[in-house]
Amino acid sequence: MKRNDGRQPNELRALTFKRRYTRHAAGSVLVRMGKTAVLCTCSVELNVPPFLVGSGKGWLTAEYSMLPSSTSPRKQRDRRGRWMAAVSRSSA
Repeated sequence: MKRNDGRQPNELRALTFKRRYTRHAAGSVLVRMGKTAVLCTCSVELNVPPFLVGSGKGWLTAEYSMLPSSTSPRKQRDRRGRWMAAVSRSSA
């Protein structure tokens, strides 16, 4: 049995990565799988929260946001007055 797009049940959608997608981020990649596109960027800060100073550990913060027209029906923007919602924070 084939899927609507012609793939077999055990076939994945085509997966592509375009590195250095944005000009100003320390690192970026545009990931595409089928009709889904995800833009990932990173930045580097040399500071850590006060409780990690001198520990030799780093700090990672991840943020996630979807554009308003990325879903149907239209997704509403985060009403907390922030463009992105923090997903997780961890020390590495």
